[in-house]
Amino acid sequence: MRNNVTRPTPQGGWSIGELAAHSRLPVKTVRYYTDIKLLPEVGRSPGGHRRYGPDALERLCLIRRLRSLGQPIATITQVLSEEVSLSELASAEQGRAEDLLFELRWRRATWQALYESAGDEQLRRLEMLARVQRPPQAHAELIRAWKRSLPRSLPGRLIDLIVSYAAPAPPRRPSPRKVLAYGELHALAARPDLRAMSESDWYWQQVAVVTAETAE
Repeated sequence: MRNNVTRPTPQGGWSIGELAAHSRLPVKTVRYYTDIKLLPEVGRSPGGHRRYGPDALERLCLIRRLRSLGQPIATITQVLSEEVSLSELASAEQGRAEDLLFELRWRRATWQALYESAGDEQLRRLEMLARVQRPPQAHAELIRAWKRSLPRSLPGRLIDLIVSYAAPAPPRRPSPRKVLAYGELHALAARPDLRAMSESDWYWQQVAVVTAETAE
């Protein structure tokens, strides 16, 4: 793992104070990284002080930058050992950030839906929406409900086709209306008469809202 830190190494190697000064980290932080084997020392001076090799500053700056991006020590260790490349880490973190953004958008749409209602309707929405605050889990429950409701005599492919349409995934661009519609679907799926309810236009209207391409 190469960095763009290019400073001449002092004769005899870096001292802990020199590394701290050039990396803009406290001495105690550099010492901590050394103690947990993240920053290996190459020996000791005649006076017993720690000495570090020519790549120590580059390594330390990489550690500092990854820590500033919120990376834990375990992940930084994997990058330094080249068990995980920086590109692989960036790809994984981008995915996690997208998931977090989705969760925040879902929560914002939920609160907006509650804000736009009042009285008994607000309480009804609160009860319903509280059950879909883990969208992947809510989706799995919706799928299971539909699979339970369908006759086992149906061909597997037909069951999968029906379920894929009747139990849509949570909308990736949630709006108050979409989140409400998903909550309605989830609430209907909990009823023992799900198949009967699905024969009404109401159910499929909620599906249409959830699966609409644009945020509403």
